[in-house]
Amino acid sequence: MVRKPGVPSWTERVPPSSPRTPPPTMVKAITTRIIAAPLHCKEKDARLPSPAEFATGTVEDKIERIDGLIQGLGKFIENKSNLHKEVISYQLSLGMAFSALVKSLGSQVPPRPPVADKAICTSPLFTVSTMSKRPADASPEMRVPQKRSAGFSGPIQTDQNNNVAEDCDDYVLVDKRRRQRRKPQPQMPINGDHASRALRPRPPHRRVHHRPNAIIIEADDPSTYANILKKLKGDPALQKTVGSSVNNIRRSAAGALVLQLKKGVDNASDLGEELGKVLGTTATVSALQHTSMIEIKDLNESVTKEEITMALDALLGVPVSRRDPAKSLRKAYAGTQVAVVALPDDLAATALKLGHVRIG
Repeated sequence: MVRKPGVPSWTERVPPSSPRTPPPTMVKAITTRIIAAPLHCKEKDARLPSPAEFATGTVEDKIERIDGLIQGLGKFIENKSNLHKEVISYQLSLGMAFSALVKSLGSQVPPRPPVADKAICTSPLFTVSTMSKRPADASPEMRVPQKRSAGFSGPIQTDQNNNVAEDCDDYVLVDKRRRQRRKPQPQMPINGDHASRALRPRPPHRRVHHRPNAIIIEADDPSTYANILKKLKGDPALQKTVGSSVNNIRRSAAGALVLQLKKGVDNASDLGEELGKVLGTTATVSALQHTSMIEIKDLNESVTKEEITMALDALLGVPVSRRDPAKSLRKAYAGTQVAVVALPDDLAATALKLGHVRIG
């Protein structure tokens, strides 16, 4: 038999037990044997201590054994490579020592106090103890706080908000939140052609509601507006032309008289001229029409606003010069100019259809 240097033999480490050995001495001998057992696993008839031997002693003795096994395993593994049986022996010993320690600690836990009877309601929210108040003359042993009875808990269910919905007949879960589901958008194929990927449904454009055209009558004396209305209603010619085109009559914030025309009436300027001839110097008449802004590009750098107005009169066949259509004239690239012109919607549409205008 080969002995390892520095390690006592099995018989030297473990003294023979005798029936006269006191219990502390026997526990100490078992602790010494448990710590040294993994080192003698290769000896003939060597065996590990039994679980009964691991169960002997107090909690401090078991902790001492685990500490000794861990230190012995660390010293044995240090600077060694081929470690098989010894490591397995240490592993088994540590496992049994730890199991014995767990059992010892579990046996020292005081027993749980008796559970009080549950209330009549089956819901955990309303569960109360029958001994919620202890009597004044209770002994110290009976003054242990009792735990509430949770009752019978069924399978846990969750609502659509991922909250635990417990089974109870006394209340009903109500979800007041209204969630709007988004409509699934059509997905285009990844490998499709460029044309199919480029064509996507566009949101519909909001329809813009324009104010109808109107005629503004401004008088120096506000008291003359009543006489002006009487004159307009008393003239049969104006009733046929202007009266049939007027939708309502109101006063503006500045105090002027506003004749709001019906939808589809586009000759507000002509009606304003006719009213101006009838009223004369009594009041000033002007027409309000919804206009569109268009740009005229590639103009010569010597072109003026007056020339632009004259060219539009000749192009559209309507005298637009009295409306002062040319709003701005700015310089552009290569010595050219860009003009911004405001025209009524119908005249602007006609000018855009023509596309070109010759100025100068």
